[in-house]
Amino acid sequence: MKTNLRKIHSSSLFFAIWVLFFHTSNLFSEQLQEQQFFAKEKAIEHLRSTKQYKSLNEAVQVARYSVRELKGHSQEAWAQNFQHNLNATFDSEGLHLKVQTESGKLYQSNWRLKSAGESQIAPGELRHNGQRVEIVRSGLREWFVNRPTGLEHGFTLAHRPATAGEQLRLIIALGGDLKIAVSKDGQRAKLRDQTTGTKVLDYDKLRVWDATGKELPAQMASAKNGAELQLEIEDTHARYPLTIDPTFTQQAFLKASNAEERDSFGSSVAVSGDTVVIGATQEDSNAINDPSNNSGFSTGAAYVFVRNGPTWTEQAYLKAQNPNDFDEFGNSVAISGDTIAVGVSAEDSSALGGSFDNSIPNSGAVVIFVRDGTTWNQQAFLKANQPGDSDRFGASLALSGNRLVVGADQEDSNATGGETNNDATFAGAAYVFERSGETWTQQAFLKASNAERFDRFGSSVAISEDTIVIGARDEESSANGGGDDNSERDSGAAYVFVLDGTEWIEQAFLKADNADADDEFGASVAISGDTIVVGASLEDSESGGADNSISNAGAAYVFVRNGTAWSQQAILKGNNTEGNDRFGTTVTISEGIIAVGADREDGSATGDGTDNSASSSGAVYTFRRSGTIWSQRDYLKASNAEEGDNFGGAVSLSGGTLIIGAIDEASSTVDDPDNNDESDSGAAYIFQLPESPDPQITAIEVESSPNTVTLTWSSIPGATYRVDYSQDLLVWMENLAFGIPHDSNGSGFTSQEINLEETDLTGTERLFLRVVEE
Repeated sequence: MKTNLRKIHSSSLFFAIWVLFFHTSNLFSEQLQEQQFFAKEKAIEHLRSTKQYKSLNEAVQVARYSVRELKGHSQEAWAQNFQHNLNATFDSEGLHLKVQTESGKLYQSNWRLKSAGESQIAPGELRHNGQRVEIVRSGLREWFVNRPTGLEHGFTLAHRPATAGEQLRLIIALGGDLKIAVSKDGQRAKLRDQTTGTKVLDYDKLRVWDATGKELPAQMASAKNGAELQLEIEDTHARYPLTIDPTFTQQAFLKASNAEERDSFGSSVAVSGDTVVIGATQEDSNAINDPSNNSGFSTGAAYVFVRNGPTWTEQAYLKAQNPNDFDEFGNSVAISGDTIAVGVSAEDSSALGGSFDNSIPNSGAVVIFVRDGTTWNQQAFLKANQPGDSDRFGASLALSGNRLVVGADQEDSNATGGETNNDATFAGAAYVFERSGETWTQQAFLKASNAERFDRFGSSVAISEDTIVIGARDEESSANGGGDDNSERDSGAAYVFVLDGTEWIEQAFLKADNADADDEFGASVAISGDTIVVGASLEDSESGGADNSISNAGAAYVFVRNGTAWSQQAILKGNNTEGNDRFGTTVTISEGIIAVGADREDGSATGDGTDNSASSSGAVYTFRRSGTIWSQRDYLKASNAEEGDNFGGAVSLSGGTLIIGAIDEASSTVDDPDNNDESDSGAAYIFQLPESPDPQITAIEVESSPNTVTLTWSSIPGATYRVDYSQDLLVWMENLAFGIPHDSNGSGFTSQEINLEETDLTGTERLFLRVVEE
């Protein structure tokens, strides 16, 4: 017998609009920093070692950002957002928001949904749970979620409201001290002081898809002199249900505090949590603590920025203890937690420990820094055991915890001769270092199994747990040659190594299935778990085949592991592929999202990628996987994109934070991104992926024998979900119930039958369930 506990009508419409309030104040930052750093190192290290850090951190977040009922008022609730200094009150009509600026001025902003289509909106029933609050009306739910990233605002419509025209339109009435102004593209809005025009709040980007994954035109507009916000969606040809997928939006524009002409800030970038490190290979200071002296030439520097809320500030200026002319410190960077590695591939010393005799030109080095509170100190200066002339040790870096991988793409030994024979010029090598306490030791010396002259093995490196991938961009075999035929000059290859005990063993030799001469497959690599991405920046096809009709358009390739075997899953190309874009110059992957840099792409800041009015301004493309299919989700440009900026020449993605380098950007200050006063000073850009709205269970069917339940919930294409359930409320609340992974089917909803025999529910009438996006 089936009992239908809640049914969703087959013709209903799921439509969510996801946007984000956040305030950029640094108010109370000193108190927050004090809290953040109190006993941080030992506590976090212990929690991470016991795998409790994530769950406890989530619990603290829920406690700090939960919605609470106003005492004695069941239809009123309130929440605070400490990160953005917001105080929100909710009632049956909408939101009442208070925000205090750094100057101490207090603003009030009231939000009320006025209409949906031609239907006027009445007050609803207020419900709240955890960090989420809903205003439930007939056929329509308005919801808010309070998170550290901001206060999220959205809508779910059970059916399409009647409309007079083609567009679906929701109108929100605004009251209080702020008026709203919408960007020209209709994707972003700012709330400003009614009198002075000063920006107080951001209300962020809007995107809508239908059930097939097709993106629908959607935009915001302001009316009545900023007293109304209109959300407009063109859904005439949409297949329902509709859904929204949050997108990356530019959160910050970063410049060095000592930005000067030709510094090339943004040469390399890396991100870990709320910390980014940025290399500037041509910076000219030759003193550790004097960024402005400019007494050297291309000594290089690295800069550390940290995030507090949506605000990024420079925390440290890093130099080697032996800065020399043309060392180009910062040509590569890597970060893991409180450890940073900086490559100095043109460094000239001969020995470990920093014997700075400069007797081996361009042998290369790596400098390790660790953070103590807010201070970064040099922990180690690393050299290869056998440094060689022009080896370029430090040409590429990958860091994971206490393990560091270093590429030396011009090292000269052959496959079997060890580090000293120098029989294969520029064959390339990679080195693995391990840290014990504060000491770093070379653990392994890696060579390609088919190492030959000029292969440039070590051009790129990446690591994920016990798997390393290494690019050799000038390897010369064909797709089917097994590595030995040398029939496709500079086609490129990538090599996968895995840890077996204490030995690193070559597990796979990767080639593009359309490998051709001069593709430079392996120019960039990235790995996450069992997925590898390889960039081929000079690949020539239009759509990933063998036509070679678009010279140097570039491509990226996705490989997946099954057991010990790796197979090509996809070829990625930008949706505006053109010659000389160099798509695949850089690649990065995190949590099922790939970002690919095309540093010579020509689109303008405001175009769709086809106008080609800003030569070599550069672009970055993001892709997300649904099943085995990778689809482009974003085309990202710098907000101040101009000719020759080379945006996308460096990329790094961690969680929802994407950092992009533009080494030839020309402004002198973050306050005036368009002034072009310092040619090729360089810049970096932070893009943030807001968190997805919580999945909502829309239908439950329970079958008593056997014990099974079928759930249907709102889902996002490509996302992975977990179902937690228990008949014990306390077990469910502590998130200790059984977890089952599910993949969205891309329709906007996911249904899954779950076997409950393990929970022994026979004879009981209660069951606690929830769906969580992984």
